[in-house]
Amino acid sequence: MSLFRFKGVLEVSRERDGPSTSKKGRPTKDFEDCADRSKRRKATELASLYSKEHLDMASAMKCQSSKASSYIPTSIVLAMMMDAELSRHQYESIKESLQREGYNIFPPYSKILDEKKKCYPDEMQFTESTASVGLQSLLNHTTNRLFESFTDADVEGMTDSHYTLTSKWGCDGSSGHSEYNQSLQSGVSDKSLLLASIVPLSLRSTDREYWRNKTPSSTRLCRPISFEFTKETKEKVLELVDKMNTDIESLINTEVIVHERHFTVKHHLLFTMLDGKTAQTVTKTPSSAVCYICNAKPSEMNKLDVISKKNYDSDACNLGISSLHARIKFMECILHIAYNLTFQKWSALNDENKALKAENKQRIQKALKDKLGIRVDVVQQGTGSSNDGNTSRRFFSNPALVADITGVDEELIDRFRIILQIITCSQKIDTTKYKAFAWETAQRFVLKYEWFYMPVTVHKVLFHGKEIMDAAVLPIGLLSEEAEEARNKDYRSYRLNFSRKCDRISTNTDVFHRLLVSSDPFISSRRRQKKKEILELDDVVKDMIEGE
Repeated sequence: MSLFRFKGVLEVSRERDGPSTSKKGRPTKDFEDCADRSKRRKATELASLYSKEHLDMASAMKCQSSKASSYIPTSIVLAMMMDAELSRHQYESIKESLQREGYNIFPPYSKILDEKKKCYPDEMQFTESTASVGLQSLLNHTTNRLFESFTDADVEGMTDSHYTLTSKWGCDGSSGHSEYNQSLQSGVSDKSLLLASIVPLSLRSTDREYWRNKTPSSTRLCRPISFEFTKETKEKVLELVDKMNTDIESLINTEVIVHERHFTVKHHLLFTMLDGKTAQTVTKTPSSAVCYICNAKPSEMNKLDVISKKNYDSDACNLGISSLHARIKFMECILHIAYNLTFQKWSALNDENKALKAENKQRIQKALKDKLGIRVDVVQQGTGSSNDGNTSRRFFSNPALVADITGVDEELIDRFRIILQIITCSQKIDTTKYKAFAWETAQRFVLKYEWFYMPVTVHKVLFHGKEIMDAAVLPIGLLSEEAEEARNKDYRSYRLNFSRKCDRISTNTDVFHRLLVSSDPFISSRRRQKKKEILELDDVVKDMIEGE
């Protein structure tokens, strides 16, 4: 704002708020519209009449009045709070500290609450042990908020009026949660949780994709459908899946009006965010050691001629690959081969072999910790083992070193690394090329380690990967279950740090609301985009990408 608009300066500079209305003399201009030479001349005139302290105070007062005149938009502030994981107390502390210095730029918390309410769909229900929202209501709200995040230019480019929003959904159980000192109905424990979520992936018309989720494996757009304090039993999983299938069958199109344009959106849901245990339950496979796609038994896994003649269930191929769990199982396959490499048996049955296996395991664990900085096969109380996605990524980052530590064939480890890149790739894969590469990998596995039965997950990826990719309407890497798994960590954090503890219904309400706000498409579009290291794909993978 021009310094020449302060009281008393008009007499010196003859400056006015707008162009002169006098008919005499040359019309004056606003300071901002003057040329650099004129600005310097006027500034010199002002500096010759007032002291530095006088001008500094006037400038500071004008700046403060300008900052106090407008707040940062509440949607941006709420996005900042989600990124920084700020509580109400922390936000108020920051706001008040800045106010004391004259910077009244943050809106009152009441406006933040109003912005949060825009993130909540209708038909939410809360009890002492559950929280849920109607699927139709959630999809309607998600679609509307997604369109609201588009710019005017984005909407103008949408020439069609009918679109399809493809989303993935799934459920996952977790245990080891804190048990709070709150009354709870008999027979229910808050130690275990069953969570269901949905992630929008792609919005397209019949011939063009207008929007795609850039972080499909992140919780940024992972919207909660329901959670319940219960163990992940077969009965509970089937009950949840049956209810979801019923709700999906009754879905209707969402009508959206944005920027004075009317759009109709159809919903297509893919059940791919699940682990092997859930897939086994849904397909009613009797054992976790049996392939739920072709029903191959452990004793048949290494018989390539038998496997190649088996029929497969096309419906089971629609469940995806579960790339996060596949990554872990591939690593564990290499480790278990290495543990048994001395006596070359699938399992250690006698005391001598058990001792050899324990010795090999201890040696390999120590070497991997010392040379790669990873802890493998370490039991962690309440959370399973130390084997996770990040451990597996570091494990396969150096096949030569891992081969030297474990004694397992380096080429097989490298092939596993390439296959893991393929099933997590966000681009379409030439499945014919993949099938040939996977078959060669299976042949090498059997040639080198015929005595070790191929794990069911490795078998699924190698022998049924082509059919699963062909059945997927989107690149297989977009259908990962990683977002669902990561939501369990968010639930722990939100329950501990961002919920009222006065009663269970209040706790569940606050947690569910926080899950909705943190995954709201409009708020997420305003959150800080984290810089991610883009890993270079192997040349073999690049050759398999369609269009390359």
